[in-house]
Amino acid sequence: MTSGTVQLLQFAAAAAERIAARLSPSGDATAVILGSGLDTFIDAIDRPRTVPFADLPGFPSCTAPGHSGRFVAGRWRGHAVVVAAGRFHAYEGHTPEMLVLPVVALGLLGVRRIVITNAAGALNPAYCVGDVVLIRDHVNLLPQRSRLGRVLQAIRGIGGAHGGLGLSGSPAEPPAEEHPPSLAANGACPEPDPPRTSSAGANPLSGASYRGPSRAELAFPRVPVVSTGLVYDPLWRRSVRRTLSGDMPIAEGVYAAMSGPNYETPAEARWLRRCGVDLVGMSSVPEALAAAAMGMRTLAFSIVTNSHARQPSDARLSADHVLSAARAALSRAERLIEAALRHAPGPTAVQRSGDSQPDLRRPGTPRRT
Repeated sequence: MTSGTVQLLQFAAAAAERIAARLSPSGDATAVILGSGLDTFIDAIDRPRTVPFADLPGFPSCTAPGHSGRFVAGRWRGHAVVVAAGRFHAYEGHTPEMLVLPVVALGLLGVRRIVITNAAGALNPAYCVGDVVLIRDHVNLLPQRSRLGRVLQAIRGIGGAHGGLGLSGSPAEPPAEEHPPSLAANGACPEPDPPRTSSAGANPLSGASYRGPSRAELAFPRVPVVSTGLVYDPLWRRSVRRTLSGDMPIAEGVYAAMSGPNYETPAEARWLRRCGVDLVGMSSVPEALAAAAMGMRTLAFSIVTNSHARQPSDARLSADHVLSAARAALSRAERLIEAALRHAPGPTAVQRSGDSQPDLRRPGTPRRT
């Protein structure tokens, strides 16, 4: 485990303690990560308790439009939830470990189920703008590190939802360098390293399987292979699809995560489709991998905000368009989330085996199983 990973896990443990103290989440709460354009979901939470990311050790600011950057706990339509209103992206200049910091904190808090949402472009011609599609598998094309997003945001003064700047094409990246991640002693988010890419994609589990005596080092149990067949819970998906089949049929698809900050080019879209990809976005995969490694039951879905099969090849996509399309589909997303909460599963085999994380809500009490 690198020193950067150890420090990030220490931040996650400290954040979990603070979230527990500030939010006092219910012991059976399900986590929900909101994608671009879904921030108003939290408006319907009863008696919400909020803690901004800025108040948590090591948490950077969310710079993407539509991501307010805060945790909110309460009851939504009668269900206990802990909601992350915002996430971190590779194009903001973060390391793979930083992308999963909120998920690791939730896992250390004792959360055992998570619903991950995102805005995505459709490659499958059967999908229309406004559809919600369950993710059953993924392709990880994220870089190991990238400060490109932060540089472009500084130049252009704009950020991105579902990835970014509304540009076409992929700008050249600076030369790769080998520097281990580090965190400032005062807990501030460090200046990210220059990019280091990998054909296998950035994986937050790399170097993070060490188990040591401290609670922070327990974030990822030893998982020799994390299969996507187990990452995206098939029984949970089936229950949700069955519940909604009468009046809102839900498709399943393969999601590809790319780095951004520009949107995928027409050539990239054609290539991804030939590889069997149905949806493309710039998030969710690191979070799902981290959740699976921590033994959390995971359901993920995309809101289709644009369709490559239904738009001209020279169409210009903008962050405003993505946010508008996602917000227009909020009611459909809420129906899916409600069905997911109604059929939320019990603990995984990893959790039942006692390999799950300590419950930080009420120190000294047994874990929920």
